[in-house]
Amino acid sequence: MELFEYQKEGVEFLLSHNGGMLLDEQGLGKTIQALEAVKKTNAKVLVIICPAIMQGTWKHHVNNLIPSNITTYIHSYEWYVKLTNFRGLLKEIVNKEVAVIVDESHYIKTPTSKRTKTVQALLSLDNIVFKVLLSGTPITRDVDDLFTQLKVFYPSFCRSIFEYRKRYMNCIHSYFGDVFKGFKNDLAKDEIISYLKHCSLRRTKKSAGLQLPSITRTPVFVDINKKIAKESLSILDYATKVISGSDDYNMYATNLAEEASHIASVRKALGVAKVSPTLDYIDHLVQSGTQKLIVFGVHIDVVNLLYEALKEKYKEIKTHKIIGATTPTQREKIINEFQNEDTPQIIVANMVACGVGVTLTKAHTVVFAELDFTPANIMQAEARVHRITQEHIVNSIFIIANESLDAKILGIIREKIGVIKEVI
Repeated sequence: MELFEYQKEGVEFLLSHNGGMLLDEQGLGKTIQALEAVKKTNAKVLVIICPAIMQGTWKHHVNNLIPSNITTYIHSYEWYVKLTNFRGLLKEIVNKEVAVIVDESHYIKTPTSKRTKTVQALLSLDNIVFKVLLSGTPITRDVDDLFTQLKVFYPSFCRSIFEYRKRYMNCIHSYFGDVFKGFKNDLAKDEIISYLKHCSLRRTKKSAGLQLPSITRTPVFVDINKKIAKESLSILDYATKVISGSDDYNMYATNLAEEASHIASVRKALGVAKVSPTLDYIDHLVQSGTQKLIVFGVHIDVVNLLYEALKEKYKEIKTHKIIGATTPTQREKIINEFQNEDTPQIIVANMVACGVGVTLTKAHTVVFAELDFTPANIMQAEARVHRITQEHIVNSIFIIANESLDAKILGIIREKIGVIKEVI
């Protein structure tokens, strides 16, 4: 495979550091760079940890790039939660020189989760000779997302997430407890950037020399049921703390299960209330000549409503749906049809289910029917379209309900994306 110059540099960086964090922007070929580097190590075993939906993609690339004398294991994060699975793998790789690739490494940002602990245990083994973390969005909400990822390369770096937050993050004292948000000061930010500099490599499409068209982001404000819009504002405090990455956003709730259920209901109601104006805007795009279109939602109910309505309305347009329940075979068929058939098509997708491992560059218009609380999910979704082989300016359109939670959250998301870009 002929690599771009920046990809060759990425391979050399990983080899010179016995691995590292490859944090290239989505669409720059991190998978290829990692596998090309592994080929040049002395590893006899390759272990790949990835989201379940990505296993098929990794198998495809491994079959094409990794020689048969390297034994490869590809498992999902969920697979590692079962202790018997992990112990079985340890027996298979004992006394062998092993390379490990952790794809979408922001999945291990929570120190207390089982999958984080298991992955960390694997990476700490003495026979791991090469370890690579891959992520285009290592910070999904706030800068404490970097803690567990940095610990992989700096084991003595901060004993706990609490020490990390106190040392590097701005502490806001509130009635409900301390909330940590952003960096404490420029010195703290510079220190974290220094740690990253010695173990990670980050290129954007622009810095890599790829002259991709720009992204135009446009909010489209719509009116919905005023009662639903007003009620959505009642969970603003919760939403703000979620996006800020705070772990104590629900401390004040008297009944956590009841509170969580209420919040979920309000968010879904807001999404459902926007279905009708979203359909109106999609019709505007279709009538304007848009041939290929991606529509993202957060809730499955919203995705289903949009899909059924579009499928019924546009008999002449092939309409697809991608959700968590979509099988890898179905998913691949949809993508192939969308990318290769010269006919009008619409994909309606769940933002998380279709946020990784998909190239949809035949579209250059994306509609977000809902806002995700996690800014990285929005960035990942946009990157399905804004990547290598895209030839047009990408129009990213956000449907925003007037006088609702949407308008408030949009500003917070912009701020969080700014923090992410400052660091990486």
